Amino acid sequence: MRVRIELGSTNGPIVLPENYNYFLQAYVYASLSTALARRLHDAGWEYGKRRFKMFTFSQLYATRSERFLSAASSPQPQKRHLRLSSPTWFFLSSPEQQIIQELAQSLLLDKQAKLGNNMLQLSSVTVLPSPEFSSDEVTTVDIRTMSPITVYKTDETHHTTYFSPHDAAFASYIRENARRKFTAYAGHEPDLTGFDIVPVDERDHPVTIDFKGTMIRGYAGEFHLTGRAELLRFLYDAGLGSKNSEGCGMIEFQ
Repeated sequence: MRVRIELGSTNGPIVLPENYNYFLQAYVYASLSTALARRLHDAGWEYGKRRFKMFTFSQLYATRSERFLSAASSPQPQKRHLRLSSPTWFFLSSPEQQIIQELAQSLLLDKQAKLGNNMLQLSSVTVLPSPEFSSDEVTTVDIRTMSPITVYKTDETHHTTYFSPHDAAFASYIRENARRKFTAYAGHEPDLTGFDIVPVDERDHPVTIDFKGTMIRGYAGEFHLTGRAELLRFLYDAGLGSKNSEGCGMIEFQ
């Protein structure tokens, strides 16, 4: 299930740090009931030692945007910031209907929104239709990232290696993450017949996100995604790869 959330400002452009994912995540958690927010943050859906929050969100969109360096005299001197025209909007999705329903109801009851130092007003919440498939046979869909896909492994020395879409391990890590995530949510293994992901572009499009001091490497672009309809629909809602609840792995079907 997916929603489009539009926010407006009455005080001119919206100014945020270039790495604003934490502010969007905080806005989502603050808009949920205390019980649900705590459940998602502290527990989520478990698979072994892993916990999945089961939601993801896109980057912010606006008609006009520009990047700039903050002034030397500002509280964050010479930091990269983003200036967005009003309104701005983003997308959030989850396979868990309660998350979307509770979020939408809460936003409509309290239309005030705080993103960083910006006090905004909710303009609209729009529920979007889910993708349709003619059958559950193995099919290939063209997808585009709405937030970068991140795939990585961490060794026993806590060194993290990120994989690009052209690394041989990329598709296998996406597949294993999808298996664990689906199993954690549905309670049974997915049908992985034919599952694969292939980049369309010959060149990688790396994106680095600073999330509360942790540097996350992800990749934007277009891909061919192949699998059973049930799994493809789930990944559309839950996100591809890791760090979904931190604003990574949201995709759209083209």
